[in-house]
Amino acid sequence: MTELEGETPAHMRARLLRRARHWALELALGISFLACVFIAERLGRGGAAVAAIAAAVAVLAAWFVIYIRWHLSFDEFERTLELKAIALAAGVVIVAASGWGLAELILGAPAAPIVFVAPAFSVVYGIIRILMGRAYR
Repeated sequence: MTELEGETPAHMRARLLRRARHWALELALGISFLACVFIAERLGRGGAAVAAIAAAVAVLAAWFVIYIRWHLSFDEFERTLELKAIALAAGVVIVAASGWGLAELILGAPAAPIVFVAPAFSVVYGIIRILMGRAYR
């Protein structure tokens, strides 16, 4: 049986450039989402706050569509890694949010707004995806 060929330098550069573009876009989406949330909070109630909330929801929807497009652009192996990373990140965020919720309910810990679950997921997913990618390279 023959060994698999190594990755060419050109392919590695293309892969790293694609990954850097993904991270930059995800960072921009996360910052945009948080900016909309903080702007809405600062504006209080009214039409401008509703517009900021609608913008935050639009950013979340765009984020979701972009995740789907990325997933569809990957080959089978990359899709498998992505799905594993997404599942692990979702599990970590769900356990952390539930644990914090219990601490709020029972121990009186400060409230953590649920609106931060999406950015938290993105950060956890990014870390897990980096670790998984390095494990296979």
